[in-house]
Amino acid sequence: MVVQEQYASRHGRSGGERPERRLCATVLIDAVEQFRAGMRTPDRRDEQAFQEVVRWFGSKDTRSPFAFENVCELLELDPDYVRRRLYASVGEPRARRSRAKRSAPK
Repeated sequence: MVVQEQYASRHGRSGGERPERRLCATVLIDAVEQFRAGMRTPDRRDEQAFQEVVRWFGSKDTRSPFAFENVCELLELDPDYVRRRLYASVGEPRARRSRAKRSAPK
């Protein structure tokens, strides 16, 4: 998964990058950080925010300029690859794991 420092080293901090690319990179980095924090913390107060970021990553909707698929397109990233790397880096989202536990045979 690309983190902020890796993105900056690849794309430079020279200021020559288009502002909308920098903004989309910041949106994606923030979402990754929120996702990772949500996976580590079972705090119920943060559950709504965590579920929102899980839905954002999973959405195929492209109506919003800041939809995950549009952000990836602007950054020239494959959305499915980003999803696979994200889930591989921390595991499946809690909601999926809890559903799997509920439906698992005893």
